[in-house]
Amino acid sequence: DVPRLRSMGGSVPDDVNVTDTTLTCEQFFSLVEPRTCARLRETHTRAMHAYLGGPDGSEADWGLAEVLLGECLALDPQDGPSAAVLAHVQAQRGSDERSAQELGWGGFRVLDEK
Repeated sequence: DVPRLRSMGGSVPDDVNVTDTTLTCEQFFSLVEPRTCARLRETHTRAMHAYLGGPDGSEADWGLAEVLLGECLALDPQDGPSAAVLAHVQAQRGSDERSAQELGWGGFRVLDEK
């Protein structure tokens, strides 16, 4: 039996210092096996770029974001971040599927609850 810290289906070997702030993301994930597959992480990254649309939101494509977030959820139905962003986009767009630009999207949203 190999001792490991387990969280959310992933694991961290005991000899990895997770508080080492000098590690890059690539170095960290070469040491720590992520819970999600590479395809999910890549698709989620693309979805977030489509959702956010750059520094001012002007390049947001919420239709594409919806499709990509749906793909994330098909890969992992328990993906909370994808589900949360998808629900927000769908609520904002409404049944007439308004664009982010039509809604005055600025590339961020104010969180008014925890």
